[in-house]
Amino acid sequence: MVNIFKEKQNKITFFVFISLLFISLIPLFATKVLPLYDYPNHMVRLHIIHNINTNPVLGQFYTVNWQLLPNLAFDIIGLFFTMIFGADTAGRIFVGLIFIIISTGTVALHYALYKKVSPWILIVFLFLYNEVLLVANLSYLFSVGFFLWVTALWIIFRKQKTWVNIAVFSTITFLLFISHLYGFCLYGLVVVGYELKQHQNAKKSFFRPSKYLILSIAQFVPSLLLYFFVSPTSTSAGSHRIGFASLIEKVISWSYIIDFYHPPLQLVVACLLLLGGAYLIWRRDIVFAKDMLFSAIILFVAFLFAPTGIIGTYFVSQRLPVAITFFLIACISIPHFNTRFRRIIPFAISLLVIIHTGFIYSKWQSFQPIYEDFFNAMNKVERASTIITVIANNGSWHKTLEPSLLYASCFSVIEKPIFVSSLFVYKTQQPLNVKPAYESLVVDGIIFTEGTLKQVQQEGARSSRNPLQNDLLMKYDYVLIVNEEFFPFPISDNFERKYASEKIKLYQKKK
Repeated sequence: MVNIFKEKQNKITFFVFISLLFISLIPLFATKVLPLYDYPNHMVRLHIIHNINTNPVLGQFYTVNWQLLPNLAFDIIGLFFTMIFGADTAGRIFVGLIFIIISTGTVALHYALYKKVSPWILIVFLFLYNEVLLVANLSYLFSVGFFLWVTALWIIFRKQKTWVNIAVFSTITFLLFISHLYGFCLYGLVVVGYELKQHQNAKKSFFRPSKYLILSIAQFVPSLLLYFFVSPTSTSAGSHRIGFASLIEKVISWSYIIDFYHPPLQLVVACLLLLGGAYLIWRRDIVFAKDMLFSAIILFVAFLFAPTGIIGTYFVSQRLPVAITFFLIACISIPHFNTRFRRIIPFAISLLVIIHTGFIYSKWQSFQPIYEDFFNAMNKVERASTIITVIANNGSWHKTLEPSLLYASCFSVIEKPIFVSSLFVYKTQQPLNVKPAYESLVVDGIIFTEGTLKQVQQEGARSSRNPLQNDLLMKYDYVLIVNEEFFPFPISDNFERKYASEKIKLYQKKK
């Protein structure tokens, strides 16, 4: 990679790459509250783990239990930065690292395949703000960038000494495994597909696998043994329901590769990009790396048959299009465009990225007054108390992202130790668990859809579905309600109002 900047075009591409990376990071550090769906949950987990030994109230609620979990990228890296900068800054740094590892990983894989860098690769920045990011599947996204890097390293160094490859890549794949299981699986599918294609290119019998195909599989053995015999995650696999999305839902999931907070527009843009790319490949204006043909086929088959939920995680098949998009970008090159057009590409892509990033930043700023209102309500919550959040969703699920308030009460744990019902404390997924006395209070934030609320209205106030009369709420000291006007019946008389605004209501259980 020494000669990567030998050509003037590569120097321009590098300069634009660094500039776009900097521009993409601006919303992360210039926004007071990051409106990412699960982000408060993840960020506050860092705060609790870091402070649990010095804060007796947090120690009353929670316990730290480090285990071999294939989902620890955010916890391990984030905790390191928390000790230096605090949890909120650490969380932002980690999201920034996601941008860095995905963008550079895409470039690394592209270079490993073509031994040069095309200006086309800059389009990676157009997809960094995707719906998987807005949902805050942070460890997964980190593992996507990691998987791109490891794939590039395998292609470059696969022919080194056998024992060196086994030792080095077994270690790297283990690190990828503990980052996130899905990134580990993505790498497995891609690297085996790559070696199968190399085997075919050598015109050898598939019944006599090459040394490199065997090595590509052998690197996963230590991690798989640890997963099945040590990790508690594997033992929980059978306790969760496995569901599958319809073909229409699979198509819609491609709208997740880029986000405008407008799903129909996202789907149109995604379809246009995919169709445009397919058309240019058909015209041979752009080429796809032949060595990755089997890998691409395997990824698309995995996407078609992947479930929506497995091993306690959700939106499995919906996450894959984002990873596949970055993989495809790395595998595509533009060899036939003339010099003049190649010079235009960086600036054309830059304009699109700046517009998209500016839109995201503007949207995030518009959410800040709502968060301010939310925190004003949370200021009324007493130290060492328990709270649950209830939301009436009168539109599509995507409306809950504008902004995300389901887990926002977690932010307040940094200011004062309280118990938030929706904090992620699952024993087979997080290193933070809840004390037995509070296990019955662990409930995900409650979102009631328009359809459920209509059923409650028809059945009456005594309906078992009535969220504001449910005995569950009586377990908590406080109930925070978002969009109370959409609930057909008022909250139980056992609660008294402590805060009220147009969107947010806070109730305290009568003593």
